[in-house]
Amino acid sequence: MRLHNAALPLLRTLTLAELELCRGGGDGRPTYFAARGVVYDVTDSPSFTQGGGYTAFAGRDASFALATMSLHPNDVGRRGVKLSEEDQASLDDWVVYFDQKYRRVGVLPDSDTPCNAPPLR
Repeated sequence: MRLHNAALPLLRTLTLAELELCRGGGDGRPTYFAARGVVYDVTDSPSFTQGGGYTAFAGRDASFALATMSLHPNDVGRRGVKLSEEDQASLDDWVVYFDQKYRRVGVLPDSDTPCNAPPLR
């Protein structure tokens, strides 16, 4: 299995406001989303564009929604909620999956749920 992050460059620190500007939409900006404090570039993924199943995640911190397996718009970007151990494990699994599929481009320093996933190899 090849990881997209095998040779990681220094990651850019983004604020939530900067992340929200990265919703794609044909304006030349990339499409990013965050999970557990890690920002991913999903610009080339149809899942995150208009009509895709994860469109609501574009430009947002999707940590809570991913941890609880929710696509409800109110759960995307939800912050300040303590996750159960089961939800934290679920979110860690998502981060491992995203690391295999997408490129890490930044971090959210004020994430409620810092990354506990295994380090990249």
